[in-house]
Amino acid sequence: MKGIEKRMLENRGFLGLGAEKPHTGRGTTHQDVIASGTFHLAFIGFIYLIDFFFIKFLVWILGNVGGEFATQFGNILWAYHAFFATLFALLAGKLLDRFNCHHILDNNTLTSIGASSVDFLVAAAIMAIELAFIVQYIAPILIICVIGGVLVMVMVIFLARRSFHDYFFERVISIFGLLTGTVSTGLALLRVIDPEYKTPAASDLVLGSGFSLFIGFPLLFLINIPALNRTAKVLLLTDVGIVGYMIILVVLMVALKLLRKKSN
Repeated sequence: MKGIEKRMLENRGFLGLGAEKPHTGRGTTHQDVIASGTFHLAFIGFIYLIDFFFIKFLVWILGNVGGEFATQFGNILWAYHAFFATLFALLAGKLLDRFNCHHILDNNTLTSIGASSVDFLVAAAIMAIELAFIVQYIAPILIICVIGGVLVMVMVIFLARRSFHDYFFERVISIFGLLTGTVSTGLALLRVIDPEYKTPAASDLVLGSGFSLFIGFPLLFLINIPALNRTAKVLLLTDVGIVGYMIILVVLMVALKLLRKKSN
């Protein structure tokens, strides 16, 4: 009977009675001063606070220099807040190493906090979905999701086979989640096969998606052209945008070809 109950718990996502429980973190602070978990949360919050004011400053600069269109473009930067936060986190890590203080942080604790954050984010995203809207447009949503999902998966597998030599499945799953949602979606899918983010797929996903901001800067500019076209009534801008998409696609394909030759 106990064996059956143990298997039932494991099937529901819980560790069975008497099972070895993994370490989710080790304390780095004196508990009578501040709890280690509190300190790690505060440290992460401080990084995001810097990230928030940095992006807000960039948006303010763009708004004052380029007007309304630049402000609209600057607002896109909020979608890349995770990338900038990662850069600030890496910089903070370098500073801690420089002053021999990296021991105040525990990697397992940070990983556990990150995994918990992904769980809450996925739950919040699901709760934000309006069921009435889904029911009303269920047919086009299903068509777009099925056809779009299949095409994206085919493209990801095609490019991944020509780009990666290790952790192929982990990278495909995480990139598929990124392209069909956000970075958090990719991390959520990756957790299924890499719960502790031991592979480099997680860090590569965050850094790669952020680095795409600079590589795809012309594309981000062209994406905003239809919105400008609607207000300015200039059809030529739409044609320029379409041609720009094609040029960027050709450039990226040539770059991929060159990188493959260099790696071989």
